[in-house]
Amino acid sequence: RKSMVMRSRVAAMGGALAEASDFADMRPREIIKEGVSEYFLYTVEGHDTIPTGWSKRLPSFRSEKVPLASFYKYDADRWGGQVMRFYRFKNERAANLGREPLPDGSVKAFRTVSADGLLAFVGGTQTKYIPVDEQVDLDLGADPEVRVAPVLMNWEKVDIRFDDNGNVIGWTTRETWTVDIQNSKDIDVALDMRRNFAGDWTLETKADFEKVDADTVKFVMPLKSREKRTITYELITRHGSNVKR
Repeated sequence: RKSMVMRSRVAAMGGALAEASDFADMRPREIIKEGVSEYFLYTVEGHDTIPTGWSKRLPSFRSEKVPLASFYKYDADRWGGQVMRFYRFKNERAANLGREPLPDGSVKAFRTVSADGLLAFVGGTQTKYIPVDEQVDLDLGADPEVRVAPVLMNWEKVDIRFDDNGNVIGWTTRETWTVDIQNSKDIDVALDMRRNFAGDWTLETKADFEKVDADTVKFVMPLKSREKRTITYELITRHGSNVKR
């Protein structure tokens, strides 16, 4: 990954106070960005007087109409019972980005809530260095307006097997679950719900799902504004000699 190095024609005047004329030109400074080996060099036009112990931030670039995908994730093993909101984008030219890597930093998201441009804070997160053409998911925190509530409705042990001495050597458990899902927002959302299981298991349900790995499945579903939905599944887990070889 490339490092970020700032090379600037900015003069630091130790202990001196800045003159008003030094900051009179408030137009955006031209910043020339060059990739050199594993570094990026930034050359900033003009000069400033910066008092000792002070710092100054300069805008690097501005991009309009960057396409964002908003979606929600539920994974009880990672976030407990919370549903997390994410924004996804890609640092590429097709998204009006991709001219350079994006450095580590803080990202804050706002949405327009009135005709006069009043903004409401949606959430914020820290991002790591984002290379060109890399996709990134911004975790904006929990959203209580999207709810997922799994409930165990029934549990039973079946197909019990014994050895010649009457000891239990194998059995199978059957769990029946319902998951109540609710979108209380005024907008449609997309939900990625993960469920994690251990051992030798089989899942039976009428809902569409995808097996992510040996322990995880995901249900991906669109939810209309104010929509409530319930899915049901049966988890069959084999133990001992019942495990499939």
